[in-house]
Amino acid sequence: MQIGFSVIPGATDHGYIKENISTIDFALSQAEMDAIRDLNKERCFFNACQCHL
Repeated sequence: MQIGFSVIPGATDHGYIKENISTIDFALSQAEMDAIRDLNKERCFFNACQCHL
């Protein structure tokens, strides 16, 4: 969310939904954002099958 991506939580339990909503005030530091951005970009983290494309 912090860099413009939408997040769609899959929670159905009221406790988890409340926990997800409480993260709205959460923010990573610039150093944390840079560390995430510098992760290996050559690796695929999701193997999509043709039915998802």
